[in-house]
Amino acid sequence: AGRPGKGGSITRPVSVEEVSQHVPVSFLPNLLPTAFADHLLQVFMEETKCWHTSKRWLYEKEIESHRVESGFRFDDSRGFSRRWEAAGFGDDLRHLRSVIAGAVLKARASLRQSWRASRGQLVP
Repeated sequence: AGRPGKGGSITRPVSVEEVSQHVPVSFLPNLLPTAFADHLLQVFMEETKCWHTSKRWLYEKEIESHRVESGFRFDDSRGFSRRWEAAGFGDDLRHLRSVIAGAVLKARASLRQSWRASRGQLVP
């Protein structure tokens, strides 16, 4: 794949249906309320102002990455970093994690029920 003689890969848009044909995934539309999704997007967009490049050593020479990066740590025992907690974003991410976990459990139960029904098993 990629450019002739160069290797690499080609990126192209795909539909949810195409992904579902090749990968065992479930698409859950409208998982988050619109206002909460918009809020998360705004917080992440604001966070991009703090992104930075990183440096690393390669063959005894320090090089700077051409990509910008950021990140956060989520540790149940300690929570997020002070910066995220001070901004109140830790609560948003904890809520997001619980919403996603609940949706995953519900989707798994639905898939399990469909699978059992397709095999003629009793569905509780």
